[in-house]
Amino acid sequence: MKTCSRALRTSDWGDYKHTAKTTQKWLQDKSLNVLEWPSQSPDLNLIEHLLKNLKIAVQRCSPSNLTELERICREEWEKLPKY
Repeated sequence: MKTCSRALRTSDWGDYKHTAKTTQKWLQDKSLNVLEWPSQSPDLNLIEHLLKNLKIAVQRCSPSNLTELERICREEWEKLPKY
């Protein structure tokens, strides 16, 4: 049986397209289990942590133009842990 997030079942998290009756029926017809946590939980969205660290690193370098910004982004991206 497949699983999807609770956000697909309720409007608690503000993603209303997933709360439509047609969506609810589709989920039920597909026999999907609905998990009890939001799809946008920071714990589940690891890219948010990565992008935050990249942003902080780039801000420390204070790029003065777009070319410098791109160079710094690439350099800082390479420095991020690979795990």
